[in-house]
Amino acid sequence: MDDERSAAASQITDTREFVELYNAGASSVDISGWQIVAKQIGTNFGAAEGTGVFTYTLPASTSISAGGYFVMGAAIVPNVNYTPTFPTGKSMLPDGANTTNGNYVLELRNTSNVLVDAVADETFRDPERTNLTPEQVAQTAGGLWGQDPSFNIVGQNKVYSTSRYQNGRDTNNNGYDFGMLPVTPGASNNLPQNVSHTIPNVDSMVTETPLSTNYYASFVLPRVMDPATADGIVNQNVIPASPQGGQAIMAYDESGGGNAAYSKELVKKFDLYAYIETGKLNQTSSTDAQDYETSIYGLGTVDGLFGSPNPAGITTVLSSSNGATGYGWMIQRVENYNGGSKDDTTLLMLVDFGDTGDSIASDNEWQIMKKYDLSAVASGWHRLSIEYDPATGIVTAKNDADTIVFTESGDYNNDGVVNTADYVMWRKLNGTSASMKNDGIAGTIGSAQYDEWKAQYSMTSTSGLLGTFYVGYRENILDLSGSFSTARPPTFDMIAGSGAGSLVGAVPEPGTIGLALVGICSVLIARRRRIG
Repeated sequence: MDDERSAAASQITDTREFVELYNAGASSVDISGWQIVAKQIGTNFGAAEGTGVFTYTLPASTSISAGGYFVMGAAIVPNVNYTPTFPTGKSMLPDGANTTNGNYVLELRNTSNVLVDAVADETFRDPERTNLTPEQVAQTAGGLWGQDPSFNIVGQNKVYSTSRYQNGRDTNNNGYDFGMLPVTPGASNNLPQNVSHTIPNVDSMVTETPLSTNYYASFVLPRVMDPATADGIVNQNVIPASPQGGQAIMAYDESGGGNAAYSKELVKKFDLYAYIETGKLNQTSSTDAQDYETSIYGLGTVDGLFGSPNPAGITTVLSSSNGATGYGWMIQRVENYNGGSKDDTTLLMLVDFGDTGDSIASDNEWQIMKKYDLSAVASGWHRLSIEYDPATGIVTAKNDADTIVFTESGDYNNDGVVNTADYVMWRKLNGTSASMKNDGIAGTIGSAQYDEWKAQYSMTSTSGLLGTFYVGYRENILDLSGSFSTARPPTFDMIAGSGAGSLVGAVPEPGTIGLALVGICSVLIARRRRIG
């Protein structure tokens, strides 16, 4: 599900938004008189119809055949089935003040007003999830945290939307069910599934070539770079070749701000060489007290604007819009001005992002599973990998020769799998201040721990993969009139001899889940500057 809106007043009416429904059942469903309702949960919360609430009643004699789709949107949307009348001067979906993005919840209700499905979008915005009702939370959990504006896709890039990883797969947790996938109104969302993402061999390719065969991106595709050549476009500084040798890949937007790139496949593993720069940024001054850059190599998804996260508390970010999910290796380099020698920190962190949420440490939604302080270590290549086993919930990650194995939160009896035995433990300790293993919530045991277990149990009890391989980057250097001259955006290379292979037992489209919202998208506008 996606609401991609423009950021300028002249671009209020986004005619490319759409809502897509999918029938995963075995028989046709009559949706005549059903309603798709978009409700603001931020700036215009509680406002009247046409401002804070947009209600669309589906026309008579409307049904969706088994395995079929229904698309509501403007006439220009491919495969559109129904074009409603939008509120005057506004897009199909509400936003904060009709000129800026806003957090809202999209509901699908039947003729008995039963909530069939729901998706909450941009829940990072104030007041975050406060205005979600218990009925909505039961369908959305924490919703989709990150920024979701329109993007102006150019060149070889591919338009994407926020869509279910697999048609009809619904764990009632938006953060686990949805990812940034190529836009497909009226057609299957399902990407190819492979055990591992194989980094392409680019040694024979021309430098600066965009890798459109392997990836799509929010702004700029990953491109081929020559470590031995500072070309002033892709690679700013000469670095050593990776252990694999030859050329490598960089993924960032040299015009500044955030950028994210995604694999064109669903995977549960990646293995790569990543170059980590640990030298000084040399960008801060008495009027620019802190500069930093952040990269993530992950499994799951992340929003395309990739706001600056702060799980280790080393930047001045007090609340982050970064919508990363799943698991990832995060590299953060921070420089503080102190009037003399600059204070520089470089951290490599293995992070459990879960179903997303605010990255700041006090919120306890991102979990740092392992942290390496590389501040005094020379810049260089590191072999980084993550493998997730959806059958057990066990994550195995490697940083060079160091192996880290952990079980996702919710495995309260610490037996290596999230299952009904963990529910039994939760039930016994509910209401107490006892300690449970792998409790990502902490404090008095209650409904929050139950929700945590339920979300993870849904993931491990439903066959499927975690999401895409993704690479995200954001700098806080150009934002303050600095330069990329000492920055090091994501720079990575293949592991010689590695291969992906097709996933044995590919995930079927569930046949018993019923009708579900599967996507919303538009492809309009919104080029810089992005919220950090």
